[in-house]
Amino acid sequence: MISFFLSMKPQAQTVLLLSLVIVLGLLFGKVKALGISLGIGGVLFAGLLCGHFLALLEPSNSGATLLNRDILEFLREFGLVLFVYTIGMQVGPGFFASFKKDGLFLNILAATIVFLGLVTAGTIHLVNPQKFPVEVAVGLLAGSTTNTPGLGAGQQVLSDVVAKRSLSSKTETSAAVISAKEISSMSYAVSYPFGIVGIILAMIAIRVFFRLNPVKSATNFARAQGSEKLMPMNINLKVLETAALGLRISELAKIAGSHVVISRHRRHDAERGDVIEVAHPETKLFSGDIIHAVGPKDQIEHLQELTGPITELDLRKVDSKLESRRILVSDGSVLGKTIETLQIQPRYGVTITRVVRAGIEFPQSDEVKLNFGDILVAVGPSESIDQVAKYLGDSVHQYNHPLLIPMFVGIVLGTILGSVPIPWDFRFP
Repeated sequence: MISFFLSMKPQAQTVLLLSLVIVLGLLFGKVKALGISLGIGGVLFAGLLCGHFLALLEPSNSGATLLNRDILEFLREFGLVLFVYTIGMQVGPGFFASFKKDGLFLNILAATIVFLGLVTAGTIHLVNPQKFPVEVAVGLLAGSTTNTPGLGAGQQVLSDVVAKRSLSSKTETSAAVISAKEISSMSYAVSYPFGIVGIILAMIAIRVFFRLNPVKSATNFARAQGSEKLMPMNINLKVLETAALGLRISELAKIAGSHVVISRHRRHDAERGDVIEVAHPETKLFSGDIIHAVGPKDQIEHLQELTGPITELDLRKVDSKLESRRILVSDGSVLGKTIETLQIQPRYGVTITRVVRAGIEFPQSDEVKLNFGDILVAVGPSESIDQVAKYLGDSVHQYNHPLLIPMFVGIVLGTILGSVPIPWDFRFP
């Protein structure tokens, strides 16, 4: 088996080994010990194990000749580009919002951790530059903070410095650059596992020392942030109080709170009997009407004070021409717009009661701007909901299909921005 592997072309060997490392790493990352798993970090450990056996196959050259350097360099750079770009896409929508309120404090703490790591790595290098050259310090800093993009940036700086510092021939300069990258990569690989284990042990120690319950702490944090207060609840109310009589539904919802949505309305008609319809904003309320509302607990309680008692009749379960459906936002023309701007209720007679984003459900309001992949809970006649679904996209295929053109345009722009030279003249000892 080994002889067959050694007989393969270097390109095939490289692709085979990398694919094997990824598969083994992902499987290893799923293994849990005491409820803890390494996740994607398992790929690094699989790579370390693979590198160890490569060294055994060819100890005289540490196994380096078994891998094609050009392929490794391309995959390293392109993989890092995809990693950084997708992280930007994931956190981009809420990046600036994260600096508000407690987010600013948390960002300062994160920056402080990085700064302290930089000071520590720099101090180790300055105290003993022979044993800890700058190449080792760069890898040590990136690995201990599990900062893979930081390693890429550091290696780029190292390449520039080594190339400028070298007065030898072009071949020797290239070899020096490769050596600097390899040393920093090895330092990164050695310190990275300790970075992962250290964080896990620190979290366990804090949990035990302060006797923290993670679930309870998360609930308290959500309550402090106000997100728990916005969790939507459903209620059916009978209009009896004089404060609500004669008010339009839109006026009542506005008085109750900005996050209250009245979706269904029932009125007894002498000729047609009980009529259940979509709650139209201009409909005036009369004594005996029943409404179905969605909103946060405190605002729903206020709504109850205005209207009257809770009724056991659930308008969602009564046979009617109305239905409730979840619609996926996938059409680019509606992104960044609010539900009020789209005029869905006046145009289609459909009420949007809730928005589900990244698994979090909250009541719709005028401040919510639609993002790609949002799920809207719509109430209305089946035919009208079909029209709204067509308008918003509601295409699972489009949601699952990657937008390759915008992605690669972003990568092109990022590559151009990253290639702009920044004047500097820093010399390593």
